[in-house]
Amino acid sequence: MSLYIKELMRDAERASAAAEAQRWPLLQRLEAWHKSLPPASRNRPFAMVELEQATGVAGRLLSATLIEAGWTRKRRWQGTAHYYRFWLPPGS
Repeated sequence: MSLYIKELMRDAERASAAAEAQRWPLLQRLEAWHKSLPPASRNRPFAMVELEQATGVAGRLLSATLIEAGWTRKRRWQGTAHYYRFWLPPGS
């Protein structure tokens, strides 16, 4: 039984390392895209849809990378019931 558990732990570590290795290219892609923008449009709020289109990654997978890169998630309330979510780049 302990050999089985050790194998499961090794498999989990490998899967974790593989997931981490895949996140770095996404982080680099995000930073490269952001640096390629003109200076006037770099430090503005971005909707998740814009970020998804720029990176080609679904928002549910992209949000962890944005947080890791220093982006901040905010909400802009409009009235009492509606709000819009947006992301601010680091240093904004």
